[in-house]
Amino acid sequence: SIAAVMQGEAALLRHFTALGVLPVHTVEYESLVTDPAAALAGLGAFLGLPAADLLGMAASADRPIATISAWQARQPVYISSVGRWRRYAAHVPELRQLAESAA
Repeated sequence: SIAAVMQGEAALLRHFTALGVLPVHTVEYESLVTDPAAALAGLGAFLGLPAADLLGMAASADRPIATISAWQARQPVYISSVGRWRRYAAHVPELRQLAESAA
């Protein structure tokens, strides 16, 4: 079921990208955590924003976050989740096949 959902999401993304109605910019989590400055610069350029040091901007703890994950939104970006799916690969071989076919 997980593999089917992942394949469906990929098909939808390909479909809407091919339509060309809205531009799509993809940020890979691995790129974000290993080189956040480059990932954020690419996102800013895609959005047409002026260059800014987004990493140097301190988050203000007194500013409200209107989301259920307010605690999580205040946490630093971390790399411990990169590749975590591999721990479960033996239990869901469909995910391994998806990863290999995407590479």
